[in-house]
Amino acid sequence: MSEQKRRFKVFFSDAIYSMGLSYKIAYIAVVTAFSFVVNLFVRIPLGDTQISLKIFISIISGILLGGGSGFVVCMTSDFFGWLMNPGGAYMPWIGLSAGILAFFSGVVMNNFKTGKRVFFYIKCAIVCLFSLTVCTVGINTTALYFTYAKDVAYLDYVVIRLSTQIINSLVNYALVFALLPVLSEVRPLKRFFL
Repeated sequence: MSEQKRRFKVFFSDAIYSMGLSYKIAYIAVVTAFSFVVNLFVRIPLGDTQISLKIFISIISGILLGGGSGFVVCMTSDFFGWLMNPGGAYMPWIGLSAGILAFFSGVVMNNFKTGKRVFFYIKCAIVCLFSLTVCTVGINTTALYFTYAKDVAYLDYVVIRLSTQIINSLVNYALVFALLPVLSEVRPLKRFFL
């Protein structure tokens, strides 16, 4: 494999890499619009928290488009979502954590293909663990702590935030394990998975 193709494999998935520029732009635009709509309008209230599908959509974006393209999709859709519904100051770390998750999932899922279902599930588990530790705790919770909750001990804040955030994360991880295998069997999407 040439060095140039290897470099672009980080930015584009195999399926997107082989397409022409107009197809690449169209796929990125469609996934951005889908991410924007889902993140803006699909929120399920559940007690003191609400379930969003941002984690699931970030993982799908990375897998379908590739790491770099998924990152751009998540950052862009998060910013435009804030423009449409500015509930206060823009919090760029939310888009950043979604983008990093898309990048990581795109790199892991697209560069380590074996064709075996068991490895597919192992990669899904690695992506979900990365999402919880790096994106949810490492980026989102830490940024929220330094922005709003400096008067509380950091570990106390992490425990308090995770007590509600874990529900959202688990719902998204369940969707990853339930829907990714189904999506991988849809004929037009097969080339993006396994």
